[in-house]
Parts: sequence; C-alpha cells; structure tokens
Amino acid sequence: LIGNELYYSEDIIEIIEQKKFYTLNNSKYLLIEFPPIRFPKNIVDIIYEIKIRGYVPILAHVERYKEVQENVNIIYDCIKEGALIQVNSSSIIGKNGKEAERVSEILLNNNMIHFIATDAHSSTRRRPIIRETYDYIVRKYGEQKAEMLFIQNPYKVIEDKEISIESPRKYEKSKGFFKKLFKK
Repeated sequence: LIGNELYYSEDIIEIIEQKKFYTLNNSKYLLIEFPPIRFPKNIVDIIYEIKIRGYVPILAHVERYKEVQENVNIIYDCIKEGALIQVNSSSIIGKNGKEAERVSEILLNNNMIHFIATDAHSSTRRRPIIRETYDYIVRKYGEQKAEMLFIQNPYKVIEDKEISIESPRKYEKSKGFFKKLFKK
C-alpha cells in the first residue's frame, strides 16, 4: 500500500494543489502530522481548504499535542468541519505519558476517535503495540467499537469508501464534588 503522513507546514495547501504527496492507498484520505510544538490555531480553516479540494484529512496522533491536551474541544471542531482522528495505541494504554493517556480517554468517551494505529516506523524502533490496546478497548467499550477503530474504518480508507462516524460530543469537564453539591 502506498501513502505517507503529510507533515504540516504553512504551505500545505500549495503542496496539496501541486500533488506533492501520497494519499493513503491512492484514496481521498490524507494523513496529516503536525509539528510537535505547534498545533495550528487556524486548523478548522485548513480542514475546510483540504475538504474543498476533494480530500478527507485524517489528523495523526492528536493526543500528543499540547494545545489539544489543554483544550480537547479543538478536536470536536475539527471533526465537525470534516476531519477524521487517529490516536496512537500506545497513548491509550499510557505508554506515551499520562497526558496523552488522559486525552485519549476523553476522546474515546466522546466519540472523537476514528482510527487507532501504532505510529510504528519499524519493527525495532517505536515497536507496534496493538494487541494490548485492542483488548483494552474490547473490555472497556466493547468488541463492536474495537472492530470499528482497528479494522472496519482502516479498511474503508484502503478501499476509498465513506466512513460513517458516531456523532462526537463536546467535552465538558466534570465539576468537582462541592460544585455539584451546591450548584444552583
């Protein structure tokens, strides 16, 4: 299968227009990775620009970005604009730190993940961790959810088919015990 992550830069729309990238299996699906230190403030506008050019952006490992960790509803807005979301399997089971694990859990609980993948770049460096995460998803969310995230949605990308998504929910921080107790 052909395809690669398109690394975000200010000229991403130009790169897309000049077709200097590979989509996933020559489909309409485009995997986008962002710089580790900066998730673009105008991400919703970028998604719109990509969509009107006929592509569906899949945002890679969003749980790792500081901006997302501080405000997960950025991802809600991205999904509403037409993006799909991929999270690393290792983040879900805590192998990429507590913040990535916390954000992954929030995204899962609010229907804001469409793919779980490995981010493995070889069999030795960043080794794939899939089985443990798959089993965890089955235990916590059920086999149907696990099948959708690990198997069905990825196959739809390979076959260039539409992915129907569960309606995302905006994340609302739970109020503390005393705020709930004394709310008016």
